[in-house]
Amino acid sequence: EALVLLNPGDSDEIAVAIAPVHPRKEIRTRLLERLPAWKIPRRFLFLPALPRTSRGKPDRKAIQAMLFEKTGTP
Repeated sequence: EALVLLNPGDSDEIAVAIAPVHPRKEIRTRLLERLPAWKIPRRFLFLPALPRTSRGKPDRKAIQAMLFEKTGTP
């Protein structure tokens, strides 16, 4: 389960929220094997499960807030 988003403040920054099935290190390795470097997300948010709306869809607003909150930490 994964959701890819663009940073609203930097449309060149790709981020992904993921409920991993594979080890974290393996996910990045697999992406590097299959995608050009510029398509690899800069930010990864690993969650046990993606938050859902009342309709059962991934809660994009909640995930976006977690990915891009103003902590200064990617």
